[in-house]
Parts: sequence; C-alpha cells; structure tokens
Amino acid sequence: EPVEALERRAARLLPGLFLARADGKSPAEYLTEADKARVRKAARGWLLDPPPSLSAIRGAWEKELAA
Repeated sequence: EPVEALERRAARLLPGLFLARADGKSPAEYLTEADKARVRKAARGWLLDPPPSLSAIRGAWEKELAA
C-alpha cells in the first residue's frame, strides 16, 4: 500500500478513535468534561469533513487547543 493511501486511511479512522477515548467502553480517565467536549467537537468536524492527512489533523488539533 502506498504511504499516502495508508496515511489517508489512518486520518479517516483517527476521529473515531478520538471519540472512543472520550465516550467509548474504556474512556480516558484523565479527560475532564471540558476536554471531552473539545474532543467531541473536533472529531465530529473531522467525521463530516475527513482530513486528507495526519498532519492536517495535528494542525487542526493544535488550533483547537490554542483556542
């Protein structure tokens, strides 16, 4: 599999993993309710408009954290 295709696939899966850590069967205990809300907001946006790469997610997450 070409690296670009693998990265694109991983970028499409990552929003679901974000949601799983906030609301799944084994949520991250260290997330506060405010953190969970931030994760949900970002992940929903990425699910509706999938990012093209992992670096795009990183950039968007950095902006979210800076807000």
